Amino acid sequence: MLPVQHKWESKHGVTLIGDAAHLMSPFAGAGANLAMLDAAELGLSMMNNSDLDEAIKEYEVKMFEYAGEMAAVTKSSMEIFFSQNAVETLSEMMNSHAEG
Repeated sequence: MLPVQHKWESKHGVTLIGDAAHLMSPFAGAGANLAMLDAAELGLSMMNNSDLDEAIKEYEVKMFEYAGEMAAVTKSSMEIFFSQNAVETLSEMMNSHAEG
């Protein structure tokens, strides 16, 4: 797991997508969706920028934002799953979801 809000300095001609860019715990089930979003965002950035390095920087800015938000969610979920009162908390969450 990478730290929440992990970022790197953009490098000429290379970037990362999927788990390589934002490895996080599986407690939100977001990994595959984020990887597909990364691919789509990078592709769109490359289509809309004639300069590859600018396309990469544009993608990375967007990716850092949405991946950081999801990393915070997965971290919070992981803390719930490993808490002393995990069963009660998860039960309450499920009941609330079923009612709502």
